[in-house]
Amino acid sequence: MPHVHGPDRNTSFIFGRSDSRIRPLLNQAQRDRLHCWSMIVALASSAAGTTLLLTAILR
Repeated sequence: MPHVHGPDRNTSFIFGRSDSRIRPLLNQAQRDRLHCWSMIVALASSAAGTTLLLTAILR
């Protein structure tokens, strides 16, 4: 029995469509700013986790 594909290969499972014609949700400046903030959050949480781990080992 052959596999029946969905309605279209361009459809996305999140928004229903992922065409390049649709305006992107974030422009490049917003993506860069979001990336910077996410890196700051990741570094801060990593430092906090390392500090907690070191204090647990040293006690």
